[in-house]
Amino acid sequence: MIASNDRNFRKRAASFEVHDLSLIIGDLSEGGAQRVVCNLASAWVHAGRRVAVVTLAGPQRDFFQLDPGVTRIALDVAGRSAGPVLGLLANLRRVRALRQVLRQIASPVAVAFAGSTNVLTVLAAWGLGTRLVISERNDPAKQSLGRPWNFLRKFLYRRADLVTANSHAALDTLSSYVPRELLAHVPNPVVFPTPLPSRVVEPLILNVGRLHEQKAQDVLMTAFAEVADEVPGWRLEILGTGGLDTELRKQITALQLSDRVLMVGQVDPWPHYARAAVFALPSRFEGTPNSLLEAMSFGIPPIVSNTAGGALEYVEHGVNGLVVPVDDAEALAAAMRELVNDSEFRERLGLAARDRVAACSMESALMAWEATLQLPSVQPRSQEVANNATT
Repeated sequence: MIASNDRNFRKRAASFEVHDLSLIIGDLSEGGAQRVVCNLASAWVHAGRRVAVVTLAGPQRDFFQLDPGVTRIALDVAGRSAGPVLGLLANLRRVRALRQVLRQIASPVAVAFAGSTNVLTVLAAWGLGTRLVISERNDPAKQSLGRPWNFLRKFLYRRADLVTANSHAALDTLSSYVPRELLAHVPNPVVFPTPLPSRVVEPLILNVGRLHEQKAQDVLMTAFAEVADEVPGWRLEILGTGGLDTELRKQITALQLSDRVLMVGQVDPWPHYARAAVFALPSRFEGTPNSLLEAMSFGIPPIVSNTAGGALEYVEHGVNGLVVPVDDAEALAAAMRELVNDSEFRERLGLAARDRVAACSMESALMAWEATLQLPSVQPRSQEVANNATT
């Protein structure tokens, strides 16, 4: 790994070999976009490609680990600024540092992931001759980056060579300021363990995601409180970290659910999927959440909100899951009650959920990404692309 605060950074950057493609993201902390970057980088390295992952943040924020064959460049230029002037200067430094690295890597294709990093990458790559692809992870109509970033997103995305999204709802929003011919739908590459861990189902409702207003865990706990007395023995587990940790823990105490709701933190979700009977994702907006596809692959029936974007492209109400109105704790409680009390219905939906995501393999998603990015074919170094990807 190379960090831009390394004294020999300029010398070492100048000696980089040319890479086939570079992936740019803010950090490698816990998150869906970060997991996608790691999975893609690992799969492409094992397919024989030279891949660089560039992060604005330093390695101290890492949750995911990259394959050793991936070149990691941590610019260590992320962080908050005290006021708009200092913020502008900090962003200019980020653009300059990123441009220097992109020039040295000289990859013919660069893919930027998520929010303000996309905007900064458009500016950094301007005029370098790199084919620049933007990967939008949420519906911009639902996810505001703040007024300056929203304006720059609308103005600069059209300067990219291609803008991708993992939901058709996001593409519809993007089409209002990006020409349709520059838009493409590309699915999430999801790595499923082979074989999947054995299922030993417990009376457990599971939620996986950042502790953020977007994910509506506050509504989830309110809904669980409504049914808790009716379903003794059932528990709620929430996997993830984020800024609402303290607030959500206070809500658990206020609802007197300390013995029924567990805040697990940042952990490997696979053992929890193997035990869960219901998956609840009442998000206020979504792209296509990896956690949903992972849960469905285990045959866990999901409950999602009717504003969950790409999730609604996979969940059909009453067929392979349940869809409830957003921010409606009573409707969410009713859906929980229905699944908890009817094991046959729960199993039928779970089997249909597993069938729905059977085609969402790393191999099929990787083919879609390579076709979209117009990557030339290579001689694979390993046939175990999916098995060697980050999980």
